[in-house]
Amino acid sequence: MPKDWFEVWEDRKHGTHRFKMTADTTVVSLRPYINREVHYWPLLQSDQHRSDVFIREYQEFSRRDTIPDLTILSLPCDHSEGVDPKYPTPRAMMADNDLALGRVVEAVTASPQWKETLDLTPYRAVPSNIRLDERNPAGTAMNRDDRFWLEKTRELDWSHIDAPDPYWLNRIIWYSIHKGASPYPGRPGEQPGHAVDLD
Repeated sequence: MPKDWFEVWEDRKHGTHRFKMTADTTVVSLRPYINREVHYWPLLQSDQHRSDVFIREYQEFSRRDTIPDLTILSLPCDHSEGVDPKYPTPRAMMADNDLALGRVVEAVTASPQWKETLDLTPYRAVPSNIRLDERNPAGTAMNRDDRFWLEKTRELDWSHIDAPDPYWLNRIIWYSIHKGASPYPGRPGEQPGHAVDLD
């Protein structure tokens, strides 16, 4: 098991294939259809890896003119892992997600089948202006506020994608981006442990 996201990122960048994660499903009838290279949770794989796998498989389907009628791809990194130093900053994980989606849309719109796939116009992904491996502060680089938000990050349930309490996760992400320069724009009725109904 890798020690952190960055080890898996370096493995992908250098093509060393030190880490192999295998996805599975409890729904037996879906097993023949899933791509076992796309690991969902925890977020140790970047969305770039997920898009690499999708694009490779999509291009092979395209070459054989056997695009499936339904394809599902999850790119979950925009959920982030808070300010945990074992993961990139939330903004880097969101940039990873944006770039991965752009690359997927670009691959689909560049295929001969794109007009029959989705109602998309031809698209060209652009590189991120945020380093996708931008690190959260750790150790002596942390100030008192950084340590407070790291403690809040560690208190959250990260066992699956929507487990972290949105009350705290939204504030952690806000702090990570604004570093106290702008107050969090809370919503009426927000409280820990309760989702706010936006209707």
